[in-house]
Amino acid sequence: PGASESSPRFDPAPEMRPNDDMEAHGGTYVVAQGDNWVKIGKRVGRQWKDIQSANPQASAGLRVGMKLIIP
Repeated sequence: PGASESSPRFDPAPEMRPNDDMEAHGGTYVVAQGDNWVKIGKRVGRQWKDIQSANPQASAGLRVGMKLIIP
């Protein structure tokens, strides 16, 4: 896929290996068109309130391309 990819991306933390359990490690997530806190939480397997709390920079709302910390 090219640079104009529109699907959401989940970038695991650098120390993660592909088979690591996401419950034990966080990472980052790049907001895509149509995302909301609940959708992101379901996609990455976390409670949306925990993701929202870890990202005070998004208190005014999510924006496409915004990089969120996944606790």
